Amino acid sequence: ALMLALPHVFLVDVDHAGEGEFTFRLAGSFLEAAFGQTMTRRHVEDLKLDGHTDEILSRYRRTVAERAPSVSNLRFVNQDGRQFDYERLLLPLAVGELDRVEMILGGICFKSPLPTPSLSFLSRYHEDHGTL
Repeated sequence: ALMLALPHVFLVDVDHAGEGEFTFRLAGSFLEAAFGQTMTRRHVEDLKLDGHTDEILSRYRRTVAERAPSVSNLRFVNQDGRQFDYERLLLPLAVGELDRVEMILGGICFKSPLPTPSLSFLSRYHEDHGTL
């Protein structure tokens, strides 16, 4: 069951002082395919999320400030007509100082089955970064 969950999991670094406030340390392959872009090693602000960025940043900031898990039910709709409903879990993680959230562990559960999206957009990213 763990292997089935990993493509739906993400880990976000929290930068309390820098420009990129939230950066995806990793994002599961199904999430990247569903959102149609590479998310790993990218700032949330740099992703093409068709108007959803403010909600995402707001919830991440709240999770960090409250140091408490949160669950949201959301609908993603982009300009290309791709849309889906999903439930998102965010878990704050303290690595060094226990009162400072340094990462967010998240997971997304899609409300209805999505056809497995194409991962072809990832091939150029892996060539650029020397990974497979």
